[in-house]
Amino acid sequence: MAADADFEEGCRLYGTGRFSEAETIFRRCLELFPTNPDLLNALGSSIDARGSSEEAIPYLQLASRLRPDSAPFHHNLANVFRRVNNREEAENEYLEALRFDPQMVEALHGLGSMYLEDDKLDPAEACLQRALLNSPRFVLALHDLGQLHQRRGNRKEAENSYRSCIDSDATFVPALNSLGMLLLRQNIVDESRKCFEQAIAVDPFYLQARCNLAVAATWCGELDFAIRELREATRTAPNEGDLHFNLSLALLAAGMYDEGWQEHEWRFHKANPVPLRHTGIPRWQGEPLTGKRILIHAEQGYGDSLQFIRYAPLLANQGALVYVEGQDRIISPLLATVHGVLGAYSRGDALPAVDLQISMMSLPLVLGNISWPPPAEQYLNPPESLKLYWRKRLSLHSGQKIGLAWAGRPEHENDSNRSISEQDLAPFGKPRGVSFISLQFGARKAHELPFTITDYCSEIDGFSESAALVSQLDLVITVDSAVAHLAGALGIPVFLLLPWNPDWRWGHKLSESPWYPAMTIFRQSVPGSWKNAIAEVANILPS
Repeated sequence: MAADADFEEGCRLYGTGRFSEAETIFRRCLELFPTNPDLLNALGSSIDARGSSEEAIPYLQLASRLRPDSAPFHHNLANVFRRVNNREEAENEYLEALRFDPQMVEALHGLGSMYLEDDKLDPAEACLQRALLNSPRFVLALHDLGQLHQRRGNRKEAENSYRSCIDSDATFVPALNSLGMLLLRQNIVDESRKCFEQAIAVDPFYLQARCNLAVAATWCGELDFAIRELREATRTAPNEGDLHFNLSLALLAAGMYDEGWQEHEWRFHKANPVPLRHTGIPRWQGEPLTGKRILIHAEQGYGDSLQFIRYAPLLANQGALVYVEGQDRIISPLLATVHGVLGAYSRGDALPAVDLQISMMSLPLVLGNISWPPPAEQYLNPPESLKLYWRKRLSLHSGQKIGLAWAGRPEHENDSNRSISEQDLAPFGKPRGVSFISLQFGARKAHELPFTITDYCSEIDGFSESAALVSQLDLVITVDSAVAHLAGALGIPVFLLLPWNPDWRWGHKLSESPWYPAMTIFRQSVPGSWKNAIAEVANILPS
C-alpha cells in the first residue's frame, strides 16, 4: 500500500499543507484497505492537521494497535492527545514511543515540553537534556530548555540556551523572540530590539515579535511607533488579547484615554487573563444609577485599588448605593472610608444583594468624560484615633519626617527594575535634620539600609494603620508600589522613583502626576541605574 500512487499523492498533498485534499484521498484508499496502519496513521494525521484532533484519535489509535511497535505512531497519537488536553494519555503514548525507540528526540522533546507546560520542571529537564544528548542542535529542545531555565530564574543559563538555539538555526524565530524578551528584562535594550527585528525580518507575520518590539518601544517612550505597530497587529489578529492589552498600555501612557480604556478591557482575555468576577450580576454599562445598589470590586494589586477607588464618590453622586469588595481584610477597611461607600467587604465575605457590579479599573471607561481629569483630592480617611496615635508616636522624631519604601512585591513582572537595592540608597544617609521612617513591608528589611531609619512595620496591621502613619509624615519617598498610591490618595507629598520603563499610569516624560497633585516624579536616566534619580532626591532633602 505504501507504494500505491494514490497514497503517495495524498502524502504529497499533506506535505504541502493541503490537508483536506490529502484526507479525501486517504479516505478513498481506506475503503479498499481498512486495516492498513500506514493509511490509518496518514488519515488521522491529516484530520488532526486540519484542526479536528478529536476526530483524528480513533484512526491513530487503530494504527497503533495494528502496529504496536511503531514509535512514530505512538508519538503522533501522543501529540493529538496533548492537543485535546488529555495529558495522561499523551504521557502514556510518549512513553510508549520511547519504549520502542529510547533515542527518539521528537518524543523526548514532546514529553519534556509537556512537563514544562505542567510546571514539572525536573522531569522536563531530564527529557530535554536526553533529547539534546542525542541531537545537540535540536532547536525545539534548546528553546524549551531556555524557557525552563528562565522559569527557574536562571537567566544566564536561559540566555545560553537561546543563543545556542540561534547558533543552530538563525531563522528560528521563537528563540530570537525569547532572547529579546530576556535581554529586555535585563535592560539590554538595543540588542533586545535587534532580536525582535531579526525575527520579524525572517517572518513578518510573527506577531509575538512584533508585539514585543512594540512593548520595547513603549518602555522607551516611543509611543507613536508602538501604537502604530500594535494597531496594525490587532487588525491582523483581531482576537489576540495580548496585542489589544499591550496596545492599551501604549495608548494610556500617551494619554489617549478614550481608546486606551476600550482596549484595556482585553485584560480579561489575554494569555494570562485578569479573572472575571461576579459575572452572575449584571455589569454596569452606564445606565442611570439612582436608587441602584452597585458593587465595585478589586481585580489586581493593592495599588490599583487605592488608585481607582477614587471613582466611588462619582457613582454615589449619581444616586447609587455603593458597596466595595477589596482583595482582603488588609485593605477593605480603608476602602470603606471613601466618601459614598456604604460598606466594604473582602473576597469570600457574604456580600449584600446588589443590582449591578463593575471592576474598579473599568470605571473610567464607563464613566467616560467625567473620569478625566481624575478626581485627585484626598479621598482616603483613616480613623482619627489611629491618626492621633501615630501623631504622638512620630512627635518623638526630630526634623522632617520622611517615609521610605524602596521595593515592591517580588512577584511583580517588572520588580527587578522598579525595586532598589539598599546600597543604592546610600546618598539618603547624607541629609541632616530628617528622620526616616520605614514604609517597607515584606521581606526587605530596614536594618539592611546603610543609614539610620526607624521601622514600625511590625506594628502595622493593614492599610488603615499604614494610612494613619503616612498621614502624619511630611514626605514619602517611594518606588512604584502601593505606598505611592496610599500617600498620594492621602494628599501627602510624594517623591516617586521610577525605572526607565514606567507603568502606563505615570507617562514617560512628566515630572508631575495628574493622579496625585502632591507627587513629584524622578526617573532613571539610564536603564537599570538609579544613581541620577537618587542623587536628585538627595540634593533636595535638608542638608
